[in-house]
Amino acid sequence: MALEAEAKRMVAQFEYTAADVNKGVKEFIREMEEGLEKQGTSLSQIPTYVTSVPNGTEKVGRETLLRFN
Repeated sequence: MALEAEAKRMVAQFEYTAADVNKGVKEFIREMEEGLEKQGTSLSQIPTYVTSVPNGTEKVGRETLLRFN
């Protein structure tokens, strides 16, 4: 019985309500926005912009592509 109770206690730590998830998402978005506004934050970012889509007239050069799956 003690093992079952401990397993249930551990599982309960990973259960999140919709309100918990929304709270986490809002905090993440707030930290992202703060990271775009100033340096030295917990989620500092460099703003980047896409000005156009590739059309074949791009300059040939050395590029690095990172792909995260």
